[in-house]
Amino acid sequence: MAEDRDWQGGRVAKPHAQWRRGEVWRWVWVLPAAAIAGYGVLLAGLAATLLANELCPWGEIVSGLCTARWLTMLQSGIDALSAMAAALLAVLAAGRVAPRAKPLVAAITCAVCSLLAAGIAIVPLLAATLGGVVGVWRCRCRR
Repeated sequence: MAEDRDWQGGRVAKPHAQWRRGEVWRWVWVLPAAAIAGYGVLLAGLAATLLANELCPWGEIVSGLCTARWLTMLQSGIDALSAMAAALLAVLAAGRVAPRAKPLVAAITCAVCSLLAAGIAIVPLLAATLGGVVGVWRCRCRR
């Protein structure tokens, strides 16, 4: 079987062995895209938590802290929701930017998001894992 040769007689690399134009930059931008998406949502969750603190009635404030029971549940819900949304958007952003192996990139991003959320608490861990799994499923369906 004849090898592919260029007009000067040298070997020509197979097309699958060459990087497509712009593919290197897309690989470079996988991590920043995931970080920007994830931390953007986490900052929005932090802003929502600060806004929730402002909703505390004056009679429930003791020494500068709100003692209302509903506020702790609201803050836990905001934390879980923002962790889930951050993981989902980080996984989708990484899967969207990656030029190849999108499901693998999405699965690795899901695992990293879950490990990062494990440092916070168990509820955000479960929420981030759920959001990441949904993101991986979405990337696998959009081949």
